[in-house]
Amino acid sequence: KFGNANLDTSWSVKNLAEGTYYWSVQTIDNGFAGSAFAPEQSLVVSVPPTSPQLLSILPGSASATLTWSMNAESDVVLYRIYGGTTPSPTTRLDSTMSRTDTVRIVSGLSNGTTYYFRITAVDSTGNESGYSNEVSATPLPPPAVVSVIPTPNALNVVKTANISATFNADINPATLSNATIRVNGSQTGLHTSSSISYN
Repeated sequence: KFGNANLDTSWSVKNLAEGTYYWSVQTIDNGFAGSAFAPEQSLVVSVPPTSPQLLSILPGSASATLTWSMNAESDVVLYRIYGGTTPSPTTRLDSTMSRTDTVRIVSGLSNGTTYYFRITAVDSTGNESGYSNEVSATPLPPPAVVSVIPTPNALNVVKTANISATFNADINPATLSNATIRVNGSQTGLHTSSSISYN
């Protein structure tokens, strides 16, 4: 028994746990005689997932890579990515396909423009969590090489020479996965090896 509604025709029940509930009503007259119960109804109470936690954002050229922590709720089925050029974005840009998919590359961005991102979690009944924390990043084009040592077309370069390149912008080591070195020539015994170091 939830309570007596007096002459009201609605009743609010708060703080219900997740699950299926069944309910009915009856009228009581001045002599406390009760009518038959109305046909039974049911309702399903479901709680939205907790808000995800965005862990990092890594800008690329016209893109940004978002990483977040996986929700603990087993009924979470996907995440929605919201983004835009102003804080607290509400435009949905993309969605993942599963609860364990916690990395997304957002492409098609404009270099030099700052973007803001938030995500939500959605469960199997369609409940959407609140927004996550917000992160931002500014995509930039890849740094360009402005000088190389030895200089292009240099002659009589020793076999053990180091190749050094200077770029027009700082390089974030986290964004550089490898280096490619091309040496053209007909010298027999030509040998190259590569390693990356930062000054």
